[in-house]
Amino acid sequence: MMVLVTGGTGFVGLNIVERLAAQGHDVIALGHAAPPSPLTEPVRRHGEVVIGDVCSLDALEQALAGPQAGADRACGRHHARA
Repeated sequence: MMVLVTGGTGFVGLNIVERLAAQGHDVIALGHAAPPSPLTEPVRRHGEVVIGDVCSLDALEQALAGPQAGADRACGRHHARA
């Protein structure tokens, strides 16, 4: 089964990606880290990395092109302006 992991280049997301891959799943990881990065290389061994933000419609459309399931580990970012 193909699984989307949002936040897949972060600490928790990477662990989920590795666990899913060990169980035989194909993985798409949506995250902020752009290759080449130590955060994307372990994910790239197990699947595809989509660079982007969960708040970006374009990134979500690209990441959602094939998965049948998902795990949301993205951290919401809110920036306040004074």
